[in-house]
Amino acid sequence: MKLLNAIADTIIPETDTPGASAVGVPKQISGMLKEWASVATRAELTGAIDAIGQLSKGKDFADLAPAERAALLKPYDADAVKPGPPPKEKPKGLSMMMGPPTANPAYVRLTGLIINLYYASEMANEKELVFEPVPGKFVASMKVTPESRPFAGLGGLFG
Repeated sequence: MKLLNAIADTIIPETDTPGASAVGVPKQISGMLKEWASVATRAELTGAIDAIGQLSKGKDFADLAPAERAALLKPYDADAVKPGPPPKEKPKGLSMMMGPPTANPAYVRLTGLIINLYYASEMANEKELVFEPVPGKFVASMKVTPESRPFAGLGGLFG
């Protein structure tokens, strides 16, 4: 958990908004690995966590200063998202929506999980994001003209 906390807080550090650990991301990932993940998913994610732990070459990644952890993770992150080898089989179903293959899919999956769990938290939504239910000003009675009529699909004001 110490390593996972350090990784999560390196990816989403505490600033004027809470960091990943403050909103409970590492605890959620730990729970998912114990209670939900398949054997393959568990191996993939724990392998990604262990690989990041090895970046500090003999030192404990979690004991490094945040700036040192970020300096180690930055080039690793850049290498991880480079294009990977093409898939052996043509993607089917939802796998077609996964995007292009990356050089380190396990790391990309771990960072995506950290980011998604962070932004799914109530604290991150309250402290970092702005919720604007109706963008722009409200006009109760607006005359509908060809210029103001909404469009379905392409065209109109947004096309």
